Amino acid sequence: MRYFDFTGAYVAAYAAAKTEPEKWTVQTRVGAEQFPAALKRAGIIQLHESSERLIGSAPHVLVVGVATWSHPDLAILDDIVAITRTRDVLLLVFDIDDCRDMEDIHRFIPDADFVSHTPVIAQYREG
Repeated sequence: MRYFDFTGAYVAAYAAAKTEPEKWTVQTRVGAEQFPAALKRAGIIQLHESSERLIGSAPHVLVVGVATWSHPDLAILDDIVAITRTRDVLLLVFDIDDCRDMEDIHRFIPDADFVSHTPVIAQYREG
């Protein structure tokens, strides 16, 4: 099942856009709007605060940061969801657009070095 395919919503929003600037921002806007509900349907925890408490709460934790406007990021997230469904993995996800700098990324992935692209993925075993 694909939880993060927002194509229908993109098409509808693009058709409804009245100005060129509205058309330019369709993917960003729709991704941000659709993402929380898609995570809920997939049964995934969306991170808004620090992940440190949750990282130690399960033997195997995967933290993923995606750009909600990026088709490749969302396709990878769908693949990760499918794979982790059959495993004992706590999947935590955050929207990379909620991060302004590395300090913000460190709230979600405390030991991240430098992030130059998305998706950002960190795996933790036994904390």
